[in-house]
Amino acid sequence: MNLPIEQVERIEVIRGPGSILYGEYAFSGVINVVTYTNTNRGFVGYSRYNSPVAGGTLYRELAEGVTISLNLSTKRSDGARHDSGQDKSSNSGGLNTHREFSNLFAALSIDETLLEAHYMRNGKGDHFGIGDLLPPTSNSVVITDELLKVDLTHPFTLTDQLSAELQIDYSYGGFDMDNLYAAPTNYAIGPYSYPDGRLADIVYREERYDSNFELDWKNSNNRLLIGAHLAQVGVVDTWQRLNYDPTASLVVGNNNSPTQVYSGPDGLVKEDASRTISSLYLQDQYQWSNQLTLTLGGRFDHYSDMGDSTTPSISALYELDNKNILKAQYAEAFRPPSFNELYTMNNPVVNGNDSLKGETIATSELSHIYKTGEHSLRSTLFYSQFENLIYKNITSKKYENSGEGWHQGIELELERKINSSWKVDGNLSWIETHDKDNNHDLEGAPEWLSNLSLTWQPHTGHTLTAHLRYVGDRKRSASDSRYDLEGFQAVDISGNWRRVFSSDVNLRAGVHNLFDADIRYPASFDADIRYPASPSTYSNDYPQQGRSWWLRLSQNF
Repeated sequence: MNLPIEQVERIEVIRGPGSILYGEYAFSGVINVVTYTNTNRGFVGYSRYNSPVAGGTLYRELAEGVTISLNLSTKRSDGARHDSGQDKSSNSGGLNTHREFSNLFAALSIDETLLEAHYMRNGKGDHFGIGDLLPPTSNSVVITDELLKVDLTHPFTLTDQLSAELQIDYSYGGFDMDNLYAAPTNYAIGPYSYPDGRLADIVYREERYDSNFELDWKNSNNRLLIGAHLAQVGVVDTWQRLNYDPTASLVVGNNNSPTQVYSGPDGLVKEDASRTISSLYLQDQYQWSNQLTLTLGGRFDHYSDMGDSTTPSISALYELDNKNILKAQYAEAFRPPSFNELYTMNNPVVNGNDSLKGETIATSELSHIYKTGEHSLRSTLFYSQFENLIYKNITSKKYENSGEGWHQGIELELERKINSSWKVDGNLSWIETHDKDNNHDLEGAPEWLSNLSLTWQPHTGHTLTAHLRYVGDRKRSASDSRYDLEGFQAVDISGNWRRVFSSDVNLRAGVHNLFDADIRYPASFDADIRYPASPSTYSNDYPQQGRSWWLRLSQNF
């Protein structure tokens, strides 16, 4: 979402599969970003790589029971300069990492009725290129993602114990790829040359309607939620314009050939693709005793194009005493293939597969939570089994299901207040993964992850924080002969000073990746091409942004 921190009031995280209440895409967890709605504030900032940011929030009470709030921001960046290493065609050069972000939240509240609107526009360069073929370096937007979402929510109080809520949502969004380079300038394959590169203009738009009705019944020891959900999703516009023929083994035509237009049945995605989702769900939270709380839930979904899905969930929370809590949970989730994964066509990189099955996951957790006034410690054992994960098959150049696999591990979390001025937060995770099809570890999965933060607050309003992030070695696929990608450690520091010039002015500053660690994300690998003599991808993986600084100034009014 790329929101400046000044726009965010809090971030809520629900771990584990959340399909019961949140639907098909709450696969491994739910993150809810809550923006400010009742403050008046403006902010400006600047960071390395020519990256200005500005925005603010506005709140007004128009009449009794009627309020309006606006929350907006805009940001741009030339992006870090990287030498990517050798690409698929043995070319090398820099990257287009230019970025532009715009976000607008608006809310109108009339008594208990809430109308919200969110518009987001993210523009970026094409980074490592389409198909791992480097484009010319530039500072222009090539790929633009847009989303417009409107929500109407109205609660009903039926009795002292029974309430209801109706929510109606509309969303419209997709992406544009303007003058996208599918191959760099002076690209040649066989007898065919492309002095201007392989070029593409691509448009894709989806539209979605949602309605959700929920009953909430409470008494002294029980809370029962019953809900019904109906959604209609469809592709409303898609087309592409190319100077090459993606259906002819990538070698037909030349730069002087007429531009080819693919639309309708020959477009990027099947234009009439649609699905209807009908859902019923139930969750019962029962206070069995003063120490024991049980939660049982289930959800039934019918997809017009994928069939039926049933996802159960059960958890138990037991308070041993006022410091110790035990929690056990089992939950399942389902994710249907997207329209891109099902119906992409005429694409030289990856095409859809209408035989795809939906992804499923089943997760079991056992946690112990220890809390006092000064610190808390949480330890969690987890095991997840998944089926039909969707991935891009480089050899077949289409989306496919991976089969079965699992991951298991342990996570430790610590929050400790050392004294009135110092606080430490941290977590450590060990994860073991396994792909049953290949009898191998999952690609890209590190075995160790950790975070450690140390915060110093000498007095109210002044805070300094140092944060250490560690990511262990990441596994390659079973067919990839390269060594595992090395892990990294990165340190960030930040400070927050309130009332720096006046009582209403705040200053925030920090340095990202203080010691300029070499951070890389794993690049895919084509086993059909020998490495490193003829690399099929970036031989040195994908470099990420190094050391950078940022500065923000905000004022309440």
